[in-house]
Amino acid sequence: MDFEKRLNDYGMTPEQYEVSIEEIRKKVLGESDKDWTEIIDDYRIPLSRNTLRNQCSNVYGSIFVKEYFDEKKRKEMEEISEAVAPLSLPKYKEQTDVNKDGSYTSDKLIEISEEDSKNPEFLLNAHGFDPIKWELVSARNSIWNQGSKSGIKNLYSSKINVKPRTDIS
Repeated sequence: MDFEKRLNDYGMTPEQYEVSIEEIRKKVLGESDKDWTEIIDDYRIPLSRNTLRNQCSNVYGSIFVKEYFDEKKRKEMEEISEAVAPLSLPKYKEQTDVNKDGSYTSDKLIEISEEDSKNPEFLLNAHGFDPIKWELVSARNSIWNQGSKSGIKNLYSSKINVKPRTDIS
């Protein structure tokens, strides 16, 4: 269908039509105090007040139909997003070991930035060690990309070796 030609037959541009439809939508939804006659006069709509009101205000009117299908589509999208199980973290066995020399090795899957992966204090905290009491001996981080509803997250498999600080004051 040639919409612009049809609108031109009514003496309207697409922009004028969209503005008039928005005004009619507001009237139907009770968001506008304008009278139907004012809307017809403002936009030079070639319909009587009663015809416009009747065509737009009932359940078969264009505004109602549009709102109905928009709402139906929104609900269907909600149902789909609820039905899709969120992506779970990859199966990963977290582990903490006590070594013979009194140091600890911790292996966890954590969410961190590239910058934080190089920050000893952040790594200690992420593994549950107090940076005041523990010193980072070594760290090894591997990046994982994990999809979620909010987009892709970078997760790291992080393995650290820590020992108690000897200079605690």
